[in-house]
Amino acid sequence: MNNKPHLFIRYYSNVDPTPVQVDKFSNGDLRISYPSPKWSNNAFTYAGIIAYLQSSDDIMALCLLNDVLERNKEVKKKELIVPFLPYSRQDRPMGENVPFSLKAFSKIINSLGFDSVTTFDVHSDVPHGTIDNFINVKPLTNSYLEICNTDAFVSPDAGAFKKVSELALKYEKSLITALKVRDVTNGNITNSFVVEKTVPKHVTIIDDICDGGATFIPLAKSLRERGAEIVNLYVSHGIFSKGFDALREHINHIYTTDTICRESPLPADFVSVLRVVFP
Repeated sequence: MNNKPHLFIRYYSNVDPTPVQVDKFSNGDLRISYPSPKWSNNAFTYAGIIAYLQSSDDIMALCLLNDVLERNKEVKKKELIVPFLPYSRQDRPMGENVPFSLKAFSKIINSLGFDSVTTFDVHSDVPHGTIDNFINVKPLTNSYLEICNTDAFVSPDAGAFKKVSELALKYEKSLITALKVRDVTNGNITNSFVVEKTVPKHVTIIDDICDGGATFIPLAKSLRERGAEIVNLYVSHGIFSKGFDALREHINHIYTTDTICRESPLPADFVSVLRVVFP
C-alpha cells in the first residue's frame, strides 16, 4: 500500500481531516481503520470524506469507509471530495467494444449515496450527467494570481478553448489558440501547433491535466517559433508520468496544484504547487 494516506475523514466541516489507515490481508483484500469519533449532542451529524482516488485499491477503500458510515445511525449527511476525478478523460465510448469508463466509475460512486460529490477542474461537463449531486470547482481563483503575470493565455485545444477564453477575459489577457492532432487508431497525440502567426513574448499554457506532456512539448516549440521567449504551463492536475526532462527543454516553469497525492515532492526549481481550497 502507499505510505502516504490517500483517504481522509472529518466529522465536522470546521475540523482537520483524520487519515484513514488502509492495509491488506495476506490474500490482498483491503481493510481500513481510523480513530472513533467523539459524537456531539447534535442530531444532525456531518461526515466528509476526502479521497485521492489514484488506484483501484483507493476506490475499494472508499467503498469500505462508506460501509462504516452507512451503518452508523449518527451520520445524517455524507459529502465526498475527490480532488482529481479518475476516469474523467474516458468520458465517451470510442468504439463498439470499448467501455464508457467514466459512466462505469460513476455507477460505483452513485451507489454510495453521497449528498454531494465535489471535484476540482473536471476534464469535461460529462460528469454532471453521470454523477449524482456533482459539484465542479473551477480553476484559477484569486489565490492563483501569481500565474497571471503573463502577456497571454494559451488554449491548447478545442476542448480547453471555452475555459481558457473565459479566464483570459476575466484577467484581461490576450488569448492564443492552438490545435492538436491525434492518431484516432491509438489515441496518441502526434502534433500540437499555434494558430496565430505571432505571439507575445511571455505566454502561459492553461489546461486541466498534464500526464506525459505530449500536448505541451510540441505546443511550446510552436509558440517559440512564433516569438515567445517565456513559455509557462499551468495544469490543474499534474500527473507527470514521464518525468520532467523533456518538459524542461521547452517549458520555463510549471504551475500545478495539490490534487495528486505524491510519495515524493516535485522539483521546486521547476514546479510550483498551489493549494486547492474546497468550499
